[in-house]
Amino acid sequence: LRGITVYSSEHNQIGEDKSRNAGWNSAMAGKPASQLAARDTLSAFEGEVANRDLISSYVPVLAPGSGRIVAVFEVYSDVTQFLERINSTSSEIRDLSAASQAQIERAAAANHAKVEANTMLQLATIIGLLALLYLALLLIVRHGQRIIDKQDFERKQAHEALRASEERYRTILQTAMDGFWVVDMQGRLIEVNQAYCRMSGYSAQELLSMRIADLEAKESVSDTAARIEKLMGQGHDRFESRHRRKDGSIFDVEISVQHQSIHGGRLVAFIQNI
Repeated sequence: LRGITVYSSEHNQIGEDKSRNAGWNSAMAGKPASQLAARDTLSAFEGEVANRDLISSYVPVLAPGSGRIVAVFEVYSDVTQFLERINSTSSEIRDLSAASQAQIERAAAANHAKVEANTMLQLATIIGLLALLYLALLLIVRHGQRIIDKQDFERKQAHEALRASEERYRTILQTAMDGFWVVDMQGRLIEVNQAYCRMSGYSAQELLSMRIADLEAKESVSDTAARIEKLMGQGHDRFESRHRRKDGSIFDVEISVQHQSIHGGRLVAFIQNI
């Protein structure tokens, strides 16, 4: 129990102090242990050999019939060839690993080249598709622009035709023998012709500042303003009324009123002196 070797098949070990050996201390604590060791010379294996790799195992020895440790048994196992085989296998593995790594690198380089080639092909395909798409969109835009230009030209022609038609319409109305009004939603006169100016004695400028109610005589049997208001946005009407001239005299008229969209939804009235 002092750690001194009392017997060994390797005679020169007899008397060695193991008290500082980690394996011996572990066995003394009741736990077997092993450790790798190397010896320069060893005579325990059929003669004296040198440079051996050993596994030293330390096993506690118990007193018969009890758990009391009375000694430690030390066993040497020669693992020199085993370690050599491990080293040889490790070298082979390193060589195989290096060869595999080189093969992987070659395959990676080949794959990289293929990927680059495929990438360039895909890029060229995408560029081609984008060019075709651009051309298609360009043709669509140009076609659409031609349609817009044509519609704009037709709209301008229609606007010009409408303007010319309105000019002819106003010229005809201004030179007509019967009176003519355009009335807004509030009953204000917004357009009159010279025939009604002559009937009423008012100038066009004066009439355009007046309402229908300002023209109608109080003794009129028909409320022209009320009837026109009812007609806003619907149908037409024809009725008689009495109007007062600028000089105060009364004259009888027949009024024909209709809704016309050409005047922005306002009412157009034709006044005939009766």
